[in-house]
Amino acid sequence: MRFDDLLVLESLLADSQENTLKGGEPTQSAEARLGLQLGKKVSQAKLRLQRGEREYRFTIRGSTLDLGSTKLPAVLAKAEEEQFYERLYLLEELDRTVNELYLAFLRRRLLPAWESETLPALRAWIASPSSPAADDLPSPSPAALTL
Repeated sequence: MRFDDLLVLESLLADSQENTLKGGEPTQSAEARLGLQLGKKVSQAKLRLQRGEREYRFTIRGSTLDLGSTKLPAVLAKAEEEQFYERLYLLEELDRTVNELYLAFLRRRLLPAWESETLPALRAWIASPSSPAADDLPSPSPAALTL
């Protein structure tokens, strides 16, 4: 999974402004990094998910994990009824995958190492002046990300 071309940051304070970053790689922009440094949270993002040969694109809301603007992989079936069921299957696969990823995050978030290792690494990454890739963050142990 990776970020696509939309990122929305907002402050949790009342009467706060929202920053909508579109096009290119908004997660690599100075505006995104500054927003995170100022304590803004990601409220919405467009993501790409590769599942084998299939690629999904969708927008996810941070507060609810609701999916929108979903682009499913191409449907291979020829008959109209088969196309319907294939699209349902693809939607279910996307929903199941997002839920599995959230469960993997929760497993990592609830580890004792979250406070001592992961959170400081995230804060250092946000505070860094350059824009290192998310791949530069420390990797969790395989047990922490088991789906």
